[in-house]
Amino acid sequence: LIFSMILAIGMLIYVITVPKTGEKFTEFYILNSATNKADNYNTNLNIDRPGKYLIGVINHEYSSVNYTIEAMLAEDILSSKNLTLENDQIWEYNLSIILKKKGDDMKLKFLLFKENNFTLPYRELNLWVNVS
Repeated sequence: LIFSMILAIGMLIYVITVPKTGEKFTEFYILNSATNKADNYNTNLNIDRPGKYLIGVINHEYSSVNYTIEAMLAEDILSSKNLTLENDQIWEYNLSIILKKKGDDMKLKFLLFKENNFTLPYRELNLWVNVS
């Protein structure tokens, strides 16, 4: 009985003192730069004029993380940004990109890489744009 009580008290102390770690993940999103909402994105762009998007990252990894964000059209990197975020830190950035190729239904990709691992994006967001 005494052993069971000591074990129960030890387990209670462990549960109270050890912080709980939830699911580890990173939020990655695009917002309309005019309304700050996730709708009505600027998908009709003009060549040599900037297209503007609000890019956001929120770290829920329970540690400091190095990220790289790339904006790509076809295989061309239009923009690249490096940042380091602490746990629960929010980062938002008004990204202006200038497109040099005309075309319809072109895939504009926003890639998030984690800890300099560039073999496969950690997160990817896509917009289909028309460039005239």
